[in-house]
Amino acid sequence: MARPTSAAVRGLSRRNLISSHRAWGGYLFVLSLFTVLGCSLSSSPTAKTLTDNSSNSVEAIDKAIERDTVATESGTDAATVPAESWADQVGKVASGESQTIEITSLPIQGEQLHDLGSIASRLQVLILDHGQVTDQDAEKLANLNALVHLRLRESPLTDAGLQRLLGTGHPELRILNLPQAALTSQGLRQLCLLPNLIQLRIGGRQLDDEAAAIISELPNLRSLHLIGPSLTSSGLKHLAKCPQLYSLYIDDCPLPDEAWLALFNDKPELHVHIDQHHHDRDPNADPH
Repeated sequence: MARPTSAAVRGLSRRNLISSHRAWGGYLFVLSLFTVLGCSLSSSPTAKTLTDNSSNSVEAIDKAIERDTVATESGTDAATVPAESWADQVGKVASGESQTIEITSLPIQGEQLHDLGSIASRLQVLILDHGQVTDQDAEKLANLNALVHLRLRESPLTDAGLQRLLGTGHPELRILNLPQAALTSQGLRQLCLLPNLIQLRIGGRQLDDEAAAIISELPNLRSLHLIGPSLTSSGLKHLAKCPQLYSLYIDDCPLPDEAWLALFNDKPELHVHIDQHHHDRDPNADPH
């Protein structure tokens, strides 16, 4: 099955995407996003992007999501200050100077994660871009109850690892980015322990239509990025039912034109990227 092409959809009428609907949809989404995030995200790089660009709502949200996506794929973050050591960053969180640990250039060993226990009530952002957090290590993150943003790159967590990581739940977690995790639909059921999750990024061929159905039940999810899933038209139908979903990225997953047209018919305000490019019928397909 081929991915939708420009020619396949360009001739379709866009008149059903009424401009007033688009404007109010974007406004209400941003209003609800800031209500959910609150001030607790002040140390998050993604949240700072949203704050700095609040005057241009849809573009600001998209840039914030894209920034986290690009940083994850490249292992770098151009907006980050020169890298500090693990010990330095842990020390700053312990002293109250920071709420963030961001390690983008070096792998972290499992024994180092023990250091997080003493700052569990202060740490809000944890970004580890060169892994490798294993299933056994994940338990060391379970008590980080103040965590708002978690990005673990090159960490092939399985369902068992996610269970250890989530523990009894992370009530404050809004952003979860696990691009190399090997999670199945069974493991994704544990996401119900994250009532305030608004952004999810995961990957793998094991992400099927059943996984999409489970994800669609997340009550506050606004942004979803699936990397190389095995979805069919039924999977998109499930995602159309996700109540707050506004931004959808899907990479390396060929689907027929009819599946995408049905999705936009069911959820015309949805902002969609396929393989990092705007879908032709994306109502917010402005250059960025």
